[in-house]
Amino acid sequence: MFIPANGAFSSTAEAGIGTEDTGWYGPQVDAAAEVVGIVGRFPSGLVSLDVARVIYNNVGGSALDMDVTVVRGYDGAANNQDTGTAITAGDWNADTDNLLLYQNVLAAFDAGFLAPNACFSVKLDPDAITADAQVIGLYLRGKKV
Repeated sequence: MFIPANGAFSSTAEAGIGTEDTGWYGPQVDAAAEVVGIVGRFPSGLVSLDVARVIYNNVGGSALDMDVTVVRGYDGAANNQDTGTAITAGDWNADTDNLLLYQNVLAAFDAGFLAPNACFSVKLDPDAITADAQVIGLYLRGKKV
């Protein structure tokens, strides 16, 4: 399943955080504190998660240092039932401009985090990036019964 990046907020007071580049649209990060969120729901019958990647459109970016935190909960229950495993100093697969790059975030979705039919939120919080990148979304692949 693929979940588009659904928004960004910034504590840097930068205007126009959503951008377009070569036909790709999404929140753009080019500095610390430009946080992007991705919110989704695990499908019913999900028994494993094998791939979890954040997809980026690289707009000249390099030296990515992206922290990742997750939280999940069921409808009608606590909004922080599980907080997964935080990733600090996460990096993407290459520092090449004009490519769709990915950051492996599977470690954040630890064994106890996976919960069929539960809502979850992913927070991407850059500590550093040289130049720019757009957050396109979150790609998840797993097994269902």
